[in-house]
Amino acid sequence: MSEAPSRGVRVLLYGVLAAYLLVIVGSALGGNAATDALRDHVTRPLEQVLGIHQTWPMFASVPRRTEWLTAHGQRQDGGEVTLEALPGRPDDQGVRWTYDRLGKLQRNAAVERRKKLRMGIVRWLCRREKAIGQPLSKLQLVRHRSQTPKPGGPSTPRSAFFESRREYSRWNCR
Repeated sequence: MSEAPSRGVRVLLYGVLAAYLLVIVGSALGGNAATDALRDHVTRPLEQVLGIHQTWPMFASVPRRTEWLTAHGQRQDGGEVTLEALPGRPDDQGVRWTYDRLGKLQRNAAVERRKKLRMGIVRWLCRREKAIGQPLSKLQLVRHRSQTPKPGGPSTPRSAFFESRREYSRWNCR
């Protein structure tokens, strides 16, 4: 037969449980002055003491930037056209709920050293445009890079963030 824990042990366990629940409530209700003050002065020190501090990097690294590609082509008649190459610019909310295979291809192609992958995308776009009767003479991929909104941060739309562009060399279509 096991012996019931002493009154002191039970009080300690209930205290830890109450602190843990307070931390959960403080974390879940963030976003206004009262709950931010509760979190800063009560729950954050408890998180540190109990070793239960939770942050976004526990689950994945914080995304610092978002990259996407656009394709700019020149038709054989001299007209310029912007093509939907891959998924393109992400939604302003910055969330994709399903795994997007073309999105992964786009992220990989945006990396500087992936020239052969970009060349494959260009060849595919040239063939696609030729097949629909609008052949291209030249094509250029452009990498766009923008800051990613922080999780739980201010709801500034992604379109308001600074966007840098990197133009990759032009390729001739056959």
